[in-house]
Parts: sequence; C-alpha cells; structure tokens
Amino acid sequence: MPESSPSNRLGPILLITGTAALLVLAVPAWREAVPWGWFHRAKPLWGVLVLAWIALGIRLLWQDDYAERDHFAGPVGPRFRSVVLYSRDHCPLCDEAQALLVHYANYLPPVRVVDISTDEQLTRDHGRWIPVVEIDGQIRFRGRVSELLLRRLIRMASR
Repeated sequence: MPESSPSNRLGPILLITGTAALLVLAVPAWREAVPWGWFHRAKPLWGVLVLAWIALGIRLLWQDDYAERDHFAGPVGPRFRSVVLYSRDHCPLCDEAQALLVHYANYLPPVRVVDISTDEQLTRDHGRWIPVVEIDGQIRFRGRVSELLLRRLIRMASR
C-alpha cells in the first residue's frame, strides 16, 4: 500500500472544501443561507481566498501525481546505449535539457553534448529545434525536453 503523505490527504480536502465554499459564494440561495455577517461584508475577499484554497488543493494533488519518484522498475543503471544532446552556447532550453539529463544520469549512459555551431550541417539539421535529444540513434526530443516523457522512456526501457 502506498505511503500516505500529508499532501495526499490535504490536497483532496482543500479541493473539496474550496469547491463547496465557491458554490456557497456563487449560488445566491446558498449564500443567503450562511448566517455570518462578516462573511457577507467581505465576499470579494472570500472569493479570492476560496480560489487560492482550490489552487493549493490542485497544486498538492498535481505535486503528488507528478513529483519526482525514483521507483523505476529494475536496478539503477543505464537503460540505453547512447544519448546525444545537440545544443549551442547561450541557449537556456539547452541548459535546462542538460540539467534534466544530468538529473536522470543514474538511468542514462554518459550524455555526449554536441555543439551544433561547430558544424554547418548540424546547424542546418537542428538549428531551429535545439535542444535535440537523440537516444539510441533516434531523435526523441526537439525543443523543450519533457521530464514526464523522459521518465516514461526510462520506465519503458527497463521492461
């Protein structure tokens, strides 16, 4: 049974209670059923608070679903034969891609970084799409590298 973190419990509670409070604010008949005078005097403030409450609940649920988990099937170790990152200097997306690949280095072979600005053919091939990540000879990412898709590739390669 999966371990229950505080966000596992708090996210749904915030989302449900926030949605209920939003309905109370939105439906006039329900709003008038609330007897508290301070509630009626500060409806805009309550609206902002309720939306923040809901957003926090969604954030906690999202974080719980997509937070980094290192429970790939099988032992730690490279799942592929080669990984090539085509990039160039002064490219923020390239820096992000490289940091992401370094983060998953336990599951990847050493990443070979190729600067496309040193070769005209590489610049023609990849110049508009960098960074480009090639895994085992197949281009898997162009532009932004999706962490979720990278994890899926690693997970699938372990089977």
